[in-house]
Amino acid sequence: DMGKHLMAATAPRALVACLALLGLAAAESVTGGTLKLTWTDCADSTTHGHVTSLSPAEMTLGAVTTITGGGALDEEVTGGNFTLTMKAGFLVHETFHGDICKAQKFDLPMGMGYLKWDGLKCPQAKGAVNVPMDTYLKSELPASLASATITSTGTSSNGDKLLCLEVKTAKADDVPEMVI
Repeated sequence: DMGKHLMAATAPRALVACLALLGLAAAESVTGGTLKLTWTDCADSTTHGHVTSLSPAEMTLGAVTTITGGGALDEEVTGGNFTLTMKAGFLVHETFHGDICKAQKFDLPMGMGYLKWDGLKCPQAKGAVNVPMDTYLKSELPASLASATITSTGTSSNGDKLLCLEVKTAKADDVPEMVI
């Protein structure tokens, strides 16, 4: 019977997925504290905007942190689209899309928090620009999810590349250095 063969073939995959989830729940967790943020401008020579700064340098778990990328555009932006991609551990790989000029909030899986694109103030003039994004991660996370990569890209209404920013999170060292 085809149904029995199909169930027999997919049952091991389902069992592996369940065990992985149980292992994640039982794994070491990060409670409170901060995550350090590092960043890279991932734009190429055809991208109209380049990121030159990111603040703050860390975020607090359990609190909303507004992460702002600063840089410059070489053309006015009247509209377009953005994509936010978050990868954390082996289970979380989320991609979100929206209008670059409008604020939009995206819930992360497993109730771990959210990302909120705050939107550009369109039309955005050529020159200096700040691109804010609110980030919230719950105060207790599985340790494997404390290290994440969030990539933000944007395109203009005509399809031109506007920006590319990659932010990486990692557990900040909670142990203060001892001064002798």
